[in-house]
Amino acid sequence: MRKKAQELSINFFVMLIITVVVFGFALAFAYKFFGKSAELQARIDQRTESELQTLISSQGMKVAVYPTQIEATPGKPQTLGVGILNILGQKKTFTVSMACTKYINTSSASLNCPSTSIKSVIQPSIDIENNKEGIVGGVISVDNSASAGTYIFDINVYYDTTTPYGGLQKVYVKL
Repeated sequence: MRKKAQELSINFFVMLIITVVVFGFALAFAYKFFGKSAELQARIDQRTESELQTLISSQGMKVAVYPTQIEATPGKPQTLGVGILNILGQKKTFTVSMACTKYINTSSASLNCPSTSIKSVIQPSIDIENNKEGIVGGVISVDNSASAGTYIFDINVYYDTTTPYGGLQKVYVKL
């Protein structure tokens, strides 16, 4: 009996070591995978930021959105940026709102946006010093139940929470 008990404990330790090694490989794989994802996201954000700075500085725009046209895929969130140049003479708090206002289906009929299949989230406010620019990030995500067509989002920027700034901006999301 004693020999079988020893054999059982040795087998247990061998299986425990194998389990720890496999778990370690799984953690390393997950770390590499999510690390690459974060790196790609940072690169996309840097590109968006440089495009917005170019639009604001070279074209003298008070508010710019990049990209204005997005090809969306269900389940894959898309990022966008709103650049704001403060030329109001003092530091201001800018409020940004984004909402889907129109949906054009494949037969060119204009409808209200379906509220359950496409969602948008944007940073609600940002403080910007005078003659400086700030960038607000946003995300648009489409779920699998979304219908094919073009979704139109309106982006409004306000200062002092109610005064419009820079005019209405639009983003077109094609699915």
